[in-house]
Amino acid sequence: LKSKIVNYLSSELTVRKTEESAILEGIGEGVVTLDRKLNIVQMNKTARDLTGFENSEVLDKNFF
Repeated sequence: LKSKIVNYLSSELTVRKTEESAILEGIGEGVVTLDRKLNIVQMNKTARDLTGFENSEVLDKNFF
């Protein structure tokens, strides 16, 4: 039962992260998501275009 619950929650998390990414990429404004330590987690296409950076260049780097 425990493994079924873990698998279900993992699957739900994956679906929600995919949905979140699709929404963020579709927004016409630049969006940068940060973690609690203000490290960059993701930048949408508009933010990448505005800054000239790719996600791979800034992921896990402090925003400031």
